[in-house]
Amino acid sequence: MRIWSESELEDFIHESKRRVVDDVPDIQMRKAVAYALWGPNASWGSEFRGKIALLLSSEVRGGLALCLAVELGHAASLLVDDLVDGTPQRRGHPAFWTVFGKSDTTITSHCMVGMAFGLLAKNRMVTNYAISRFSDTLCQMTAAEFQGSGNVDSSDEYLHHVAAKTGALVSATALLATRKSFERQRHIEEWFSGLGILHQIADDSADMLQDSLESRGKRNRNISALSSRDVEKVRDWEKSFRCSSLLTLLDYLKSKPNYDLVEQLILSFAGSSSTSTLQNRHHIESVA
Repeated sequence: MRIWSESELEDFIHESKRRVVDDVPDIQMRKAVAYALWGPNASWGSEFRGKIALLLSSEVRGGLALCLAVELGHAASLLVDDLVDGTPQRRGHPAFWTVFGKSDTTITSHCMVGMAFGLLAKNRMVTNYAISRFSDTLCQMTAAEFQGSGNVDSSDEYLHHVAAKTGALVSATALLATRKSFERQRHIEEWFSGLGILHQIADDSADMLQDSLESRGKRNRNISALSSRDVEKVRDWEKSFRCSSLLTLLDYLKSKPNYDLVEQLILSFAGSSSTSTLQNRHHIESVA
């Protein structure tokens, strides 16, 4: 397993993405895919899913194929999300559909999903199970988007919707990267699915508090659509996950290579309060 520094990891992913984009034969489509992956100035996206795929993989070739496939699949889903929700901006910049139009948004999304499967299918280190699981995950995310055409009505509905989208892709990425035996699959899936849910709660909460342009115009399926009682239930779930499962996940990963970088990425993805939770635990342990 390769040991990465943060800068090496980012440079490797960025250069690999550029090669993928450069392989797109049509010039206009190449521009569209580049915008979908990076935005107008190569500024958006944490690339958390792709980074986790590489950091947890035992070898680079298969990890890179999974990394790029996940990044393409995730970006493709965001194109459609913004189009369907009518969201005019993403991360402070014009959303893809406002620049390229509705038709080209759909076409580009289809192209990127095809590119993702092509990368997996052409790599000898990627198993048929990985391709099948990736396909199932994209279908699950699409079904969740299709079913979520209205407001969420309860905390359970909200958590289920988020788990089927953000949680599903994060957990599938970690599971395929680690290639754990059957008895460990449930734990990997649960931990990383919860991490994805945690990230989405933080993201939705930021939209709700800041009333940002990104949140305006969306079908109101996020946390702001819930009653005060249901918001409190979501907060209870969040607190419980941070104080138990998240710490268990980090403990499990401690013996793995690249742990410091993995921990940094996970805490950043999970939101700032996760860092304080971890710091409080370290303080308690040191006092004990």
